[in-house]
Amino acid sequence: MKIVNALETLSDKELNEFNEFIQITFLNSNKDIITLLNEYLLPNLSITKKKLGNNKIQFCKEYEWSDIKFRKECHNTLELLIDYINLKRSKQSTLRKKIHDYVALSERNWEFISSRYKKAIINEKEERTSWSEIDLADYYIFLKTQIDSNQLPPIESLKVYAEIEQVRREFLKLSTLSSKLDLENLKQGNFELTTELYREITPFNNNLKEVYKKIKDLFDGNNIETNIVDVKNFLFSNDSLSKTHKHKIIEQCNGYLASRLNKGEIHLARHIYSLYRFAIENSILILYVANYRNIAYLACKAGEYQWALNFVEKYKDHLPIDEQESAYSFTKARTFWYAQKWENAIETLRNVEY
Repeated sequence: MKIVNALETLSDKELNEFNEFIQITFLNSNKDIITLLNEYLLPNLSITKKKLGNNKIQFCKEYEWSDIKFRKECHNTLELLIDYINLKRSKQSTLRKKIHDYVALSERNWEFISSRYKKAIINEKEERTSWSEIDLADYYIFLKTQIDSNQLPPIESLKVYAEIEQVRREFLKLSTLSSKLDLENLKQGNFELTTELYREITPFNNNLKEVYKKIKDLFDGNNIETNIVDVKNFLFSNDSLSKTHKHKIIEQCNGYLASRLNKGEIHLARHIYSLYRFAIENSILILYVANYRNIAYLACKAGEYQWALNFVEKYKDHLPIDEQESAYSFTKARTFWYAQKWENAIETLRNVEY
């Protein structure tokens, strides 16, 4: 039993701490776990899975559980044990706790509180002479969280980007997992574009500055239409960026516009559609099921029903074979629906596999 094996590695002090941990209502509202730990697991830490068999487990006369319930509560206890170990570990690392607190506060946009954590983290970083790979991974998340907030001035952002790249290099030198684990995978943020560009582009060169400036102009400017034209002109005239990088810039801009669209700014649909159409017409779009559906949907929102139908038909064969037919049928049916061709929509939906 995994839970028994895990509990046997704890000291007596840790077992007592864990027992107290699960009795805090805020952390655990399942009283059966308290019963399981105290009536069965703690008194029988040496018991083996073989001894249990498939019989009902009897703690005492008051408790009788089926094998299914017993296994379920053992799994729930193990999950809580993992939470306890993580909490214990975070308390041992002051830097990790500060970073996790900062990230949690930033996600709530509590700048009025998170700023003091930010200052404390930077001070501790300056005082440290050596870093573990876990420390570097946590510090990387701290840096990415600042970028994700979209609140840094341009110059400060570029400095943070440069520090992100430095931390990534240090992590890959230090980590025994460097051949299998890339630090970027630890934190997916809104500025994935920039970290990808850093793989091939030297920080602070003109190309990177231009990419960053165009995106910031779009994000910060009031005249979205003009800023989108600037982005298109930049992508069209810049041959030094690969198709992958240009695609990421389009996705970056559309991700931001979509976040505003979802908050009620419906007029932005036509701008997102125009960027996708630009990407298609200039052969820089990398197509997958999600954006295949989104492109047709946004074209409909922009009133371009016939264009959407033509797109759905033309690009069907670009989708993965195993998802192609269902994605095609669903997207086409939704396009018919927005075009108010109800019978066509219902007929096409019959081919969708849910």
